[in-house]
Amino acid sequence: MQFEKCLSCPLIKGQQCAGPNFMTASTKEIVEWIIAYQKLNGITNARLAENSGIPKGTIDGLKSRADVRHDTLYPIIKALIELSGGVWGGGACPAAVSGTSDLQQENLRLTQEINRTKEELTQRSHVIKERTKAIYALFGLCAGLVVLLLILSL
Repeated sequence: MQFEKCLSCPLIKGQQCAGPNFMTASTKEIVEWIIAYQKLNGITNARLAENSGIPKGTIDGLKSRADVRHDTLYPIIKALIELSGGVWGGGACPAAVSGTSDLQQENLRLTQEINRTKEELTQRSHVIKERTKAIYALFGLCAGLVVLLLILSL
């Protein structure tokens, strides 16, 4: 993959160089990067759709579509970088221009870990809400059965 180095970049994995470099990449290369970056940072398609403004169905179908336009991919890339704690920017790869200190690298690693934890907590919150709804539905069903049994026993 052309942008493999961006995935391991200590500066939020390619935030600065992604913009201009993607303009010369093929759609397939960009989609490969999006999928790898998304997986690496634990970002769901639903969250990506919410933050990019691109429908979830479009994001779900990225792997199988060959006709995705760059203007569709741009907001997805921007949202991915922002969701992983980066700031969308442009220019040359900053890792190639200047190194980063250990403190900067640790700060970036912790930022990414925080973002993954936030995503995990959001997912768990949704699961808890769904389970709570199911429990309320069961209580309602039980109450209905009790009423039915009372009516039948009269």
